[in-house]
Amino acid sequence: MKTKSDISTIFFLLLIIFFIIEIISSILLSFLPSVTAKKYNRITSPFCVFENTPQFRYSTIKNNSEEQDVKINSYGFIFPDSLELKKNKKCIRIFVVGGSAAFGSGQAEPYNKIKKYPQGLYSYESGICGQLSKCLQENFPEYKFQVINACSSGRKIHQSLNLYISSIRFFNPDIIISFDGQNDLSTIAGNNPYFEDKIYTFPKYLSLETDLQNRFFANFFKTKKLIDYLSLYYSKWKSEKTRKKLAQRLLNYDYSNYSKDDYLKIKTSLVTTINQFTDLIVMFNELCKINNTDFVFVFQPMLYRQINKKLTTTESKMRNQINPINISLSSPEMKPDSLKKMEHYGNIVLKYFFDDYLSNKVDSLSLINEFYFIDINKQIADKYHNFEFYTDYCHLTFDGHRICAEIIFEKIRPLIENKIKN
Repeated sequence: MKTKSDISTIFFLLLIIFFIIEIISSILLSFLPSVTAKKYNRITSPFCVFENTPQFRYSTIKNNSEEQDVKINSYGFIFPDSLELKKNKKCIRIFVVGGSAAFGSGQAEPYNKIKKYPQGLYSYESGICGQLSKCLQENFPEYKFQVINACSSGRKIHQSLNLYISSIRFFNPDIIISFDGQNDLSTIAGNNPYFEDKIYTFPKYLSLETDLQNRFFANFFKTKKLIDYLSLYYSKWKSEKTRKKLAQRLLNYDYSNYSKDDYLKIKTSLVTTINQFTDLIVMFNELCKINNTDFVFVFQPMLYRQINKKLTTTESKMRNQINPINISLSSPEMKPDSLKKMEHYGNIVLKYFFDDYLSNKVDSLSLINEFYFIDINKQIADKYHNFEFYTDYCHLTFDGHRICAEIIFEKIRPLIENKIKN
C-alpha cells in the first residue's frame, strides 16, 4: 500500500518531468521559425474580404541583385519608398489594383511540368508597377511618379472597389488602374460576387486566421505550443501533398474539347447576365470621378483567349494541355458536378466570350462613361513570337511585365500630359 510520502514523491517527480518537458519544448520553439498570425500573407478585412499582411516578406524573383526584396508596407501595399497620405504638388500618384498577375506572382502549378519558371513574387522593379514607373520617370523627368501596387493574389474587381472606398481614396490618387479579368470569371458568368464572398470566401479566411490565433496565442504551456506547431506543419505538408495531387488533375485537359457550338449554346445567357460584371466597372469609374481621379480598366493578358500574341512552342503546350480553371486547388471540397460545370463555363468564357462580346462591350462602355480601356490581348495580337510572355494561364515573365507596362504607358500618356498641362 502506497503511503502519503510515496504519493508526494511521485507527484513531485511528475512535476519535475513536466517542467523538464516544458524547458525542452521552450528551447525547441526558440530554434524554430516563429509562427504568428502575421506570418500568413493575408489578413481578413471587413471591407474587401482580405488584405495583404503589413510587413510580410515574400520570396522575391529578381532580374538582378540590385532589386529589393518585396515587403508589404504598413498600408498593405507594395511600394519601395515611404508613402504618406498627403502628396507633393509635383507628384503624380497612380494606384494599380487587381489580382495575382499585377501583384507580380510567379508561376502556378502544374505549368512547371512543361517549363519551370520561378515561384514567389517579382520584385517591384521587375513587375508591372515598377516598369510603368520607370517609363513615366524617363519620359517626364521633371515630375515625381508614385506607382503603388495595391493588388493581392486572388483579388476580384468588386473587392478592389471596396478597397478603394475604404483605403485608397484617402491617398488622393490621380489615376486608378484596374488590371482584372481572370479572377472575375464567376462574376462574368452571372454570379453575385458579394454573395459568394459572404457564403464561401470570407468564412474561409476568417477560419484560417482564427485557427492561427488559437494555436499560437491562446496556449500558455510551451509543450502544447510545440505540439500545435508540429501539427500545423504536418497539416501544411499534408495540404501541399493534396494540392499537388489536385494539380495533376489539371493535366487531364484538351483545349480543343471546347467548341464554338458549346459557346453558342450559352452565349445568350452570358450576354443577359454580364451586367453583374460590367456594372462594377462603371461604378468604380463613377466613384473615381467623385474624387477627380481618372479610371483606367485593363483586361489582363490571358493565355487561353483566341486573340493573343503569337504563342511560342512552350506557351502552346501550356494552353493546349493544362486546365486554366484551377478552382479545385482552392476549393478541394467542391462537389464534382459543381466543379465540372464551373470548369466548363470558365473555359468557354476564356476561349470565346472575351473576344466575341465582352471586350467590345467594355470598350463601348468606356466611351459612354468616359474612362480609359485597354485590352492587352488585342494590343499584343500576332506579335512577340520570340518572347516567352506567359509562365502559366495569366502570370508573366520579366518580358511580359515590361511589355504590359509599356502598353499601359502609351495608352495613358495623353492623360499624363493633360494632367501636367493643367
